[in-house]
Amino acid sequence: MVPTTPSEEYKTATTNPPTENHMPSTTATLLSTQFLLKTGKPIKKWTRLRHDLATTPEAEHLLDNYGHTAWQTLEHNLHRHPYLQTRTTFDHAYINTLWHRTLTAARHDRHLTNKTYKELETITGIPAGRIRDWHLGEKEPHLERTLRIHENARQQWENELQNEAKDHILDPSLVYTTFKPLLDHPDHQTPQALTTAIETLYHHGDTTRLTIVELKPYHKTGPQPLRTIAHTITKHQPQITNLLNQHLNLAETQEELCFAIDHDILYIWRKTTHPDHWLNTYKDELLYLKPKIKEDLITTAQRHLNVNTQQLGQLLTQLTDHKGHRTYNPRATPYELTHSSPSLHGNTLHLLLDATNQSFDAIKTHIIQIGRIVNHEKGGGIQNPQFPIGEKLDEIRAQLIAIALSDCHINKNTHVLTYHEKDKDRIEYVRTLFRKLGETDYKTEELKGKRKRLTITAVVGRLLENWGVPKGDKHLHPNFRLPQSIRDGTNATKCAYLQEIIPEEGYFVKRAHHQFGIKRAQILTSGDKGENHGFLQKVTPDEKAFIQKYGREQIFQIRDDKPRRVFILVWGKLKHLAKRTKDNHEVQIAQHLVKTIQENKCKLLEDEIQLASSLGISMYKLIKQIQFYESGRVSTIWEAYTRTKKDTYKWSQLALPSTGIKRKAVEKWIAQYQLESPKHKKNKKREFSKLL
Repeated sequence: MVPTTPSEEYKTATTNPPTENHMPSTTATLLSTQFLLKTGKPIKKWTRLRHDLATTPEAEHLLDNYGHTAWQTLEHNLHRHPYLQTRTTFDHAYINTLWHRTLTAARHDRHLTNKTYKELETITGIPAGRIRDWHLGEKEPHLERTLRIHENARQQWENELQNEAKDHILDPSLVYTTFKPLLDHPDHQTPQALTTAIETLYHHGDTTRLTIVELKPYHKTGPQPLRTIAHTITKHQPQITNLLNQHLNLAETQEELCFAIDHDILYIWRKTTHPDHWLNTYKDELLYLKPKIKEDLITTAQRHLNVNTQQLGQLLTQLTDHKGHRTYNPRATPYELTHSSPSLHGNTLHLLLDATNQSFDAIKTHIIQIGRIVNHEKGGGIQNPQFPIGEKLDEIRAQLIAIALSDCHINKNTHVLTYHEKDKDRIEYVRTLFRKLGETDYKTEELKGKRKRLTITAVVGRLLENWGVPKGDKHLHPNFRLPQSIRDGTNATKCAYLQEIIPEEGYFVKRAHHQFGIKRAQILTSGDKGENHGFLQKVTPDEKAFIQKYGREQIFQIRDDKPRRVFILVWGKLKHLAKRTKDNHEVQIAQHLVKTIQENKCKLLEDEIQLASSLGISMYKLIKQIQFYESGRVSTIWEAYTRTKKDTYKWSQLALPSTGIKRKAVEKWIAQYQLESPKHKKNKKREFSKLL
């Protein structure tokens, strides 16, 4: 845990408790004590109290032999019920109860056999009649009776708790003591002060993922003002949640703190938000479990949280953000908690596992399906799902992201994933990759031009979205970059990405020397597709007319769409036009267009160049052409190539293309290159072992 600094309101309320009006004492010792038990260390408190009460040798003898034990038990009882100390007559009642326990212990030890009530009055300062009533059992101090009543109430409350809940629930005395300063100063019950108090409680319950804080008394005369605290927390819940996460710096550990209040009980949940946690990846999906496993998990969670099914439903509503939990009736039980539902949402399963102190590994083998198995237009699901972890997950994720960022499209409405490819072997290879996630629902269609379209379940589409792949038209996302998991990944992860990018959006070209190349498009104006995503239109109508005037007209067809016109202006020609002096107006247009293109680099390609550079592969980039479509879209085509033969060879050794004609061409070139330079073969293992 990260230590934090209490808020000013909380420190003020803690260090300046309200002044209590004490009733006049009937003994000199009480006047001198002035309830010193509120301050100081335990040993010093008893030493001072004994000094004030031991006014005679007989009193000193009683306190030395019986008083210390009586004081310890009294302190223990008051620690369990600290709110009883707030009463105005507490000082007087405390001394009476201490002497009552001391005299009772001495009487049981037959020490008081020959003592008269008048002698005891002289020794203790307690009226003889009161001591007589204590001795005969006709009366007892008010505080003694109150402690017994409240202790019975607390024990009944503890007995009603499920054994599993005792690992999660905080001691009520700790809860009261933490909120006591704010109860004394209602004007200090600000979100900042409440956040500090909740954080203090959380540190005492951080042994589990879920902590329970009861804000209602277990006895009718208990601290009722805690209910007001509960209402105030509910009022400022969003702000307190944000402050808690900031104070604990949970973003750095990829965790999140959230809480719920139901029936004046505060539930604090610290959940992991790590992207590699499969219940975060599938948080909005339906996970189908074996019926007995699901029922047992819900029942166990209810015992751990000490709630019924309806109350558990309220916790799901507040602690998870899935809309499926919310119903018209706020007190209705969510459908997924009923016996008729065969599934749980990923977020719900996450909460139930944390509440029962179980790991995902304990339950994943019982998940038989993810998502409903329906037709392809509506989605489909994954049967017998697989949950790879560690390096295996990193590799699969990098490979699938490389494919998804190229010839894949995630429908922005249905989330269904489509993949287009001519090579049959490549289609089968991609299907094999997706099978590593489970038996995915898919279909294959024949398109014009010998192309094939592979349609894959929407569950996988949403999975890729969670991994950082944009849905809809990828290029229209203004800040679209390579996902963080690959940019910050291991060398093996980066190699897995480069291995798949060449068969998709890459090249292996001869030129002056053989090179690996990547082509990417950067959108400058979105046109009339209506998917702006906050996209700024960066090309003016005059510039579009300029491209149409000087560009080469071409008819093209994408997949099964109708033929469309595009005007292509080569980058070299545009730069030449920007240097002309005949028509100043057109020169200004060309110069502004050149500046716009240079200022709007392709971030995805920049990340891919940096990725190769981190593996010791040097690349250079260039602008190939500008394209103006009849839909109004304007895009720039950027390309990047390996700089030297050595860079190309290094790429081939680290990330040989996985399949297809390009792989065969690279293998043929490698054989030729090694034949020309035998030393490369000899030094191969030594040169690349550090990177792999």
